[in-house]
Amino acid sequence: MQQILMFFIWLVVMIIFILLEVFSLSLITIWFAIGAGLAMISVLFNASLAIQLTVFIVSSIIALIAISPFVSKFIRKPKIPTNANRLLGMIVTIIDVQDDIAEAKANGQIWRCKLDDDDKKLKIDKKRQPLQKGDKAKVIAIEGIKLIVTPINNDVE
Repeated sequence: MQQILMFFIWLVVMIIFILLEVFSLSLITIWFAIGAGLAMISVLFNASLAIQLTVFIVSSIIALIAISPFVSKFIRKPKIPTNANRLLGMIVTIIDVQDDIAEAKANGQIWRCKLDDDDKKLKIDKKRQPLQKGDKAKVIAIEGIKLIVTPINNDVE
């Protein structure tokens, strides 16, 4: 009689953890549902309460460690760029250049621009400044309050 009672207790515990998981959708309690299911199966083999609890705890931990990395790869949400990160990859037009400081307008704001280090090396070989008013540049990084850009399709005189 006690074995039947323990079977239904583990069944109820498993159902509660499954319902919690369904409502949370964050993979917090599914591991305990697996553990409760295995503890419920251990009741069928006439395991003592101590063994049932051990099966529950150990199998929950093993399920968490073994399955979690694989499942999290499939449910990981893509990162949505926010704020300044949206500028990465954007093509901007240089609106002003004074004393080697370029400015560009991006998303309605004026940003100071700095050349990528690789493009600074090219400046030695060019007859003109790497960035001039009207040039197009691609934002490749953000450093503090400056956009790190690389010129695109700029003609060399």
